[in-house]
Amino acid sequence: MLNPMVMTRLADLLRQGVVMKKVFQPYEAHLQYLLQWMTDYNLYGCGYIDCRKVKFRTPVPLYEEMDSLSHLWHERSIPDELVNR
Repeated sequence: MLNPMVMTRLADLLRQGVVMKKVFQPYEAHLQYLLQWMTDYNLYGCGYIDCRKVKFRTPVPLYEEMDSLSHLWHERSIPDELVNR
């Protein structure tokens, strides 16, 4: 599904037999989208995700405004090409 907002509606239509006049039993349609995504990739809560390539969303924390200077990710430590603008 490209749009998780329509998952419940599509599952209902499949169960009602609206599609091809045949009743279908959707697999894992009861799961919320995020939980289904985690299940598909064999992830679990508080687990690590190893990524080859990452991007940071703005706003990136400013170095001068950091409470703890031991924080790893701030505007001085993230290369500009890794920030989505």
